[in-house]
Formats: sequence, structure tokens, C-alpha cells
Amino acid sequence: MYTQIHKQTKAFCAGFRGIINDDWLRMFSLPELQKLISGDCSSIDLTDLKKNVRYLGGYHGNHRVILWFWDITLNEFTEQEKSALLKFVTSCSRPPLMGFFFNVTPFLHQSCRRE
Repeated sequence: MYTQIHKQTKAFCAGFRGIINDDWLRMFSLPELQKLISGDCSSIDLTDLKKNVRYLGGYHGNHRVILWFWDITLNEFTEQEKSALLKFVTSCSRPPLMGFFFNVTPFLHQSCRRE
């Protein structure tokens, strides 16, 4: 398989090294580098996500729809469902390495209902 994607792999590595210095990469073990790139494989802390959510369009932390959402996600979701939710809202099924506070794009609940 490597020979089939040799050109693409070479281009990716050249671009990656153009952005990140090799000396910086050597500071990390392979598992540490994997975590930095792909996120953490630990369980998803939805309580941390809840603390770092933003509400717009009439939603707020005590809105009945939001209370239902958090009740169901915090109390009934399996790890697989939590992962699927995270993938749906962030395009990554793993939690941010340092928690949701440090997520580049905050989790957002926005009502699209017309009043």
C-alpha cells in the first residue's frame, strides 16, 4: 500500500515538516504525538462540555430544551453515543487533549426558531 501512496505521503511529510520543526517533533514519543494530532482516547467528559457551551437564539442554560438535552446526554448516553455526538458537532469523535475549555471552536446551542 505504501508504494501506492508514496507521492502523497512524501508531499504530506514535506508540508508537515515545513510547518513543524523536526526538533519539536523529537520532543514527543509516538503515543504523545498521536494524542496531540488526534485527540485523547479517554472517556468523553460531557460535564466539561456542558461547562464550556455557548447558547444563542433564545437558548440559555435553564431553557427546557437545553435541560432535556443535558439530562439525556449526561445520564443516558453510552460512550459510543457520546463519541457520535462529539463527531457530529466537532467532526472529531475524541475530546480535546486539554478539555473543552481549550477547544478552538466552542460547542454552541443555537435556536433557529422564528418568533
